[in-house]
Amino acid sequence: MSWRILWIFMAFTSVLRAVAATGISNTVGESLTTSHTREVLGRVLSVVVGLAQGPARGSMMTLHLDPALPAGVAAAAQDATLNLPQSPAAPPLHLAFFLTTPTHFLAHWSPTGRPPRHLLLVSLEPVLDVAALLMQPLLSGVHSLALLTPLIVEPGSLAAYTVLPFCSPSPHFLGRWSPHIFPTWDSLFPDRFPTTCRATFHLASWLIEIPFLYQDVNGRAAGASMQMLDMLAKALNFSYNLTNEPLDQQWGYLQNGSWSGLAGMVSLDYDFSPNSMFQIPQFYAYFDLSRCFMRAAFGAFLRIPAPLPRWQALVRPFTTGVWAVLVTAFLLSCCCIALQAKVQQRDRDSFLALLRPLLCQSDPRQPQSRSLASLWMLSCLVITTAFTSHLVIIFAKHAYPPRLTSLSQLATSSVRLAMVDLGDNTHKDLKDSENMVYRQLGEKVDLFPGYEPAVATMEAGTHALVDVLQYTQVILLTRFQRQRWYLLPEPILPSYVSWMFKKHQPWKGKFDKAIQRLAEAGLYTHWLQVEVRRLVGATGERRWAGGVGGEDVTGHTITTAHLQGPFLVLVLGWALGGIVCIMEITVARILQPGEDP
Repeated sequence: MSWRILWIFMAFTSVLRAVAATGISNTVGESLTTSHTREVLGRVLSVVVGLAQGPARGSMMTLHLDPALPAGVAAAAQDATLNLPQSPAAPPLHLAFFLTTPTHFLAHWSPTGRPPRHLLLVSLEPVLDVAALLMQPLLSGVHSLALLTPLIVEPGSLAAYTVLPFCSPSPHFLGRWSPHIFPTWDSLFPDRFPTTCRATFHLASWLIEIPFLYQDVNGRAAGASMQMLDMLAKALNFSYNLTNEPLDQQWGYLQNGSWSGLAGMVSLDYDFSPNSMFQIPQFYAYFDLSRCFMRAAFGAFLRIPAPLPRWQALVRPFTTGVWAVLVTAFLLSCCCIALQAKVQQRDRDSFLALLRPLLCQSDPRQPQSRSLASLWMLSCLVITTAFTSHLVIIFAKHAYPPRLTSLSQLATSSVRLAMVDLGDNTHKDLKDSENMVYRQLGEKVDLFPGYEPAVATMEAGTHALVDVLQYTQVILLTRFQRQRWYLLPEPILPSYVSWMFKKHQPWKGKFDKAIQRLAEAGLYTHWLQVEVRRLVGATGERRWAGGVGGEDVTGHTITTAHLQGPFLVLVLGWALGGIVCIMEITVARILQPGEDP
């Protein structure tokens, strides 16, 4: 208590100094020596001291004084607040002292500006219509609001009022002002929005966001966001009405200081939008975004390349260079062995002798050069083992041409980007990005009026479809029945997803807390999975959850079509073996007629 007594003493000392100085030098307005001025000054100081001792203990107080106050009162009040003890943990408080309706000096808190979060109005004369004062639009964005005004029957006493906007237009009487009656912050500034009292919110919505917020076959709003909206309506006790779509069929972008589309509806006449909006920097200056309940991004969807012909399985174990080296080595070896056989006048079937090891057949009549033969047979062992191993790998997995695996590859490839023009600035954000890869992608964007032509370009292989990842996955599986696509692993412009609220809505904090609880409990993720399962089924849900991968959507089950390669190799081996056998018999009969080979 000693510091409080010391502070009061210092405050009154500074006030006396200000009074003395003002009494000597005041040349404008009413002198502080009048009884009315002393009464006004005493009431102002008693409120400031009472707040510092009670509910606003430690708060930084910002004074807003009516120009109609007697000269010198303002200076004395400002001087008295300089020595207030402050705590960074205490919320800042705005104090407005006035003699008449404070419209003229509160006018700078217009709807386009930022109203104070905590405001205490102190009327030094009785207010006849408390409700009209507290309900005026200039104060609609204040979170904590109270009014102190003299009682008409007891001018020496102050009464504390607030207003509960949703529940009643009448002022809510808090009690007679005293630091002992209002010892804490919450006692003077109770929750003005304990419930919405079945208030009706007008929501700007676009029912096309599958599986978040869309219109089902019965014409009703559905989706994970709809589930969350209904849950919030029950918890916060409000009702709502939705719109099917914005008039201009756009999400909204800023042009000439005004917003179009869904964003423009929120900025003008609607309370908030339950559609999933990315948290982009442009929104912060014009809207209030709710707590994040999901992380999303744009994705690039590309056509799965057609698999390579299965007949190429016998060629693909080796690259073109390996085949060229192998054929060249075989021909050179044939020439060397044939030349040696000709010099020694012995075996002349060098071609067949060298071909047998490559076909895993024995050679009963080896050339006379044992060193060359052993070296060649060792090389054949390495070649056949490598070929067999690579062939097994090819038959163990599906064979496709190389795919794009990163945004940098997409940016440098010949594939362009197809985006649906829904009135947003995503393509401009790519062009204006500081990321070089994003800028390259932005230069390759082609806008289409709808999803049908955009999906057609993806199927043609000329474009990559770029849109919100979760939404595009579902419409490809449901609306277009397309499964031969793969998703680039790297996301584009990842961001958090929120609801969009009109600027400076003091009740938005209730929605933030409720949304955060639902998101942390995993309910939104659960609702999203339920919607996907209902829309695309269990198989489609797995595809939706694992769409980033690059595997074929036809599955991993091995069928007879996948196993025809080994049988082709077997048949080819039998055919080549038979040909070699016939050639050996023919050569033997030509060289040694009449003998049985």
